[in-house]
Amino acid sequence: DKPVGTGPYTVSRPVRKHKVREPHGAAATRVFVTKVPATARAVFRSTPLERIRMVRTGVPARFVVELSNAMAMSRERLYAAAGLARATIDRKVTNDDVLASGESEAVIGLTRLIGQAAAMVEESGTARDFDAARWVGAWLQRPHAALDGKPPAEFMDTAEGRALVANVLAQQQAGGYA
Repeated sequence: DKPVGTGPYTVSRPVRKHKVREPHGAAATRVFVTKVPATARAVFRSTPLERIRMVRTGVPARFVVELSNAMAMSRERLYAAAGLARATIDRKVTNDDVLASGESEAVIGLTRLIGQAAAMVEESGTARDFDAARWVGAWLQRPHAALDGKPPAEFMDTAEGRALVANVLAQQQAGGYA
């Protein structure tokens, strides 16, 4: 025990030699340590506050490579869809850095879309052998009537675009734009 304070206000408090604290947002980035399908579900089911923490903390850059592989989408196409600068992301992957806020937000948006597709299929009861990441990767590249015949990938570089694409995907579940 170590005395704390002076005079009549002195109290004894146990001294902790090793204070173990997670860095701010460590729990948020821990989500991205798992494989893409589990991460996508976790991101989709997370609260807005949790996603904000993920954005502020930064997504590990190596997750972009995993995401590209899981979606069966070249990194160049993924970078273009998400509005990411290739040289910057490649450097961050090489240096094992985290993405900046805007980059993280774009990657979280793509990941959340995969989680949304997985949840939709799970709710329908036909999730067996469904690869949500590959499906979303292909779906993003196909023209869609609800988007004036443009592929959803063209809208994934902005927050409004990602919201629009998520709504189009949700409408498909309801049969709106099948």
